[in-house]
Formats: sequence, structure tokens, C-alpha cells
Amino acid sequence: MSQRMEEPKTLGECWSIFEKFGFTKPRIPLDESLFPNARLLVRMHNAHLDEIERLTRERDALQLAVTEYEFWIKNIGNPAKKANSAMREALEWYEDDANWRGILTGSSNIHIDGGQRARSVLAKIDKKESETVTLRPEVRWFAEQMELVLQQNDHKGGWTDCEWEYLISRTHEEFHELRASLEVGDAPEAIIREAADVANFAMMLADIHRIDKKEGESRDKPIESP
Repeated sequence: MSQRMEEPKTLGECWSIFEKFGFTKPRIPLDESLFPNARLLVRMHNAHLDEIERLTRERDALQLAVTEYEFWIKNIGNPAKKANSAMREALEWYEDDANWRGILTGSSNIHIDGGQRARSVLAKIDKKESETVTLRPEVRWFAEQMELVLQQNDHKGGWTDCEWEYLISRTHEEFHELRASLEVGDAPEAIIREAADVANFAMMLADIHRIDKKEGESRDKPIESP
């Protein structure tokens, strides 16, 4: 019983509630004494559902937090860590008195470099890794919904070996499910889930085509704008 229940208004509704909880109909005639216990069962049932919904929201919030953290580590943390290390190396060079003492006394063949040392160190950072795309809040939120759905289906395996014909067929199926969900007026959570399904299969199609098998290009080659 995953749906909320209404408190009974008749003896028949009272007994229907008792039956749902597995009670056997007594031999004695039904009377008004059924109402208090039936109402108590309904309230306990609804309170149980409220607790499940609360725990589900907490679980989803934690899953989103984990997804955001993993995204940060993958797309921001590593480049930031490399940049921090490179800057530290440059600053440590400038901090070393020996480097400056030779310059100030004229006893060193090192001349004031105008920041050349810093530039040479910063050049060690991979330009591609340091240039991260800033995602719109709406795109980031929807990407998180997609990832949650993918994680729930991890047991099915990946998609890298799937043929595009299969993936496009599944995309059409999920599209029709999304349309049906919209037409019947499903809850927003259900519509979001269906939309994430459609987007995930579209993503899979794009992912398997990141490799140009004929020319052997890298998976991570960026797509140039027209």
C-alpha cells in the first residue's frame, strides 16, 4: 500500500481498511466501535508514508551532493590543483633570497625576468584542462538528474558496445513515454525522470560517435561550431 488513505466515513469503509491490513471479518455484526481503530490504522499508515517520503528526499539530496562533489573533482578539482602547484613553484622561486641576492648585487647572470619564470611554470599546466566550461544552473541541474538515473541502472552495464540503431530505438521509446507522462499529467518527478531517460539515450548516441573509427581520432576531440 504505497498510496495515502482517507479516513473512513462508513462502516463499509472501515472494514475495507481492516481487510487491507489483513484482518479477518468477525462473526459479530459490525458496529460504530470499528471507527476509532480504523482511523488509527489510516493515520499510522499515512505517517509511515510521510516518513518514507522524508527519507527519500534526504537520500536524493545526498545523492545529488555526491554527484556534485564527483563533478567538482573531475572538472574543477584537478585543474585547480595543478594550477595551485604550478603557482607555488613560481612563488617559491621568487621567495628564495638567493635568486634575488644575485640580481641585486649584480653578481648573478640572472636579470630581472619580468615574470618570465612564472610564465614558464604556468605553461606546464595543460591549457585544455585549465579551460573549464561554465555550466548554466539549469544544465547542471538536469545533468545531475541524468546521472542519478544512470547510477540507478549501473547494474545493466554500459553503452559503449551498443549499436546506434538500438540506442535510437530506445530514444524513441523513451520519447513516447515522456509524451504519455505529459499527456496524463503525471507528477513533476515522473516527468523529470522520463525527460532524463530521453536525454541519457541521446547522450549515449553522442558518446559512441565521439570516436571517428575511420580516422582513429581521440574520443575527446572537441566538436567545432559551424
